[in-house]
Amino acid sequence: MLLYVLTDLMQELISNLDTSIKNLSRSSLKQHSNTATRVLGARRDKHVSLREEFSVIQSLREDEWESKRPILKSVPMLNHVLPGRESSVDLSFETESARLRDERRLVSRKELKPAAEEVLKLVYEYLARTCDQELSKELLQLWAHHRKASTVNGYANNFKLWMEYCYSEGESPLPPKPFVVAAWLAAISLKDNTASPTDARCAAINYFSKIANAPSITHSPVVEMTKESIRRKLGYKNQQKLPLRQDHIDSIVTYFLWQESPQGIANAFRVTLAYEATLRWDDFKDMVFGDFIVTNDFVRVFLVDTKTDSYKSGQWATFAVSDRPTSAYQLLQKLMEVMAAHSSQEVRDNMSNMPVMFRTTVGLFVDASSSRINYNEFLAELKTACSAVGLDPNLFGTHSMRRGSTTDQFMHGIPDKVIKLSGRWKSNAFERYIDQGQLLQLQLQSLKSRELRLKGVGGIGKLSSITPPTHNQNE
Repeated sequence: MLLYVLTDLMQELISNLDTSIKNLSRSSLKQHSNTATRVLGARRDKHVSLREEFSVIQSLREDEWESKRPILKSVPMLNHVLPGRESSVDLSFETESARLRDERRLVSRKELKPAAEEVLKLVYEYLARTCDQELSKELLQLWAHHRKASTVNGYANNFKLWMEYCYSEGESPLPPKPFVVAAWLAAISLKDNTASPTDARCAAINYFSKIANAPSITHSPVVEMTKESIRRKLGYKNQQKLPLRQDHIDSIVTYFLWQESPQGIANAFRVTLAYEATLRWDDFKDMVFGDFIVTNDFVRVFLVDTKTDSYKSGQWATFAVSDRPTSAYQLLQKLMEVMAAHSSQEVRDNMSNMPVMFRTTVGLFVDASSSRINYNEFLAELKTACSAVGLDPNLFGTHSMRRGSTTDQFMHGIPDKVIKLSGRWKSNAFERYIDQGQLLQLQLQSLKSRELRLKGVGGIGKLSSITPPTHNQNE
């Protein structure tokens, strides 16, 4: 009889437990349905990074969002802020993204410098003469977009040196004669410390020779032998800067925030933005605050001119909404508050066109292009911060944030495809950004794990007991 009673009691307990679990599951599902929908919606968007290191997609509860919304809308710049919805990626978001892309992607890019214009004039004159064709003004204007202006400017600086050498030797720069090129490379390399400048000079000659329809020096045995000799003599210097990883970034951001100045807060945001969005310097040097679109889950920023966007199709960088005080999202809000309090009405009314790399004056934020901080100024600020937090400033640069972001993603097991997406790589070049010290550490851990595994199964003992084979000398 007791057995039957216990059996009935157990069945009743199991039934009650099952009901409780179902109710809990329904409650949990209802509580987190919006979050799940937003995460799934965000993952459908190919521009959204799924990095776990940056909290992947941290959804805001409705009460948190309502408390933050007035802060976000306190400045005209953040009219792009979208209200809370079932999904972060919806029609309104895509419409806003398309509008911003169409407006910003047509922004004029870098112009050619006088040196580049001088070289191109020489090249086009040679092309017209050798082909016996007159090149129209419209055609030359169109050809100016053949490569990024920054690339052509870099090539032009080296080609100018080649032109000066040729004129001093009574030679013509075009078409390049292999023995003259070899003599120039040998002479100018005497002032070099590495072989890298030699490669750049050859690339410049090849680039403009191709435009001029002149023979290339790429496959010339004389030039190739000269280049190889310089490489073996000088070698290559490891010029890669070390990565600034999450703990480094937090220390640097704290240092900038200690300054309690608008420029300090701005520098803190810039460093964190470059790290979380995996940016190059060129990605954010021309960025304005109107390029940001803020949603519940993440912030999207349009990149006007990027290395991998040759055809102006428009690229986006993404970082997560986070409640960490040192996150890019929190620092963006803090910076907006400070800018609203310390800028003139004229600047506040034009906040969406305010550059992220603005420069401040006493008490006010000055407006427009004359107020941008250049590369050397930002690099100096970063190196000062590195030194203040105990890092060797000579080992770090503006690319260190991008390298640190890539390394941290890799160390946290983020898939390669997601790393490529977050950094907007078209190839596996991101592998070179991963800190080699971390790779070596993983290799050593793998070897140690293998050794322990062999010891666990007696593998080491068996190997030590094996007698090496003896060879018959008569065979």
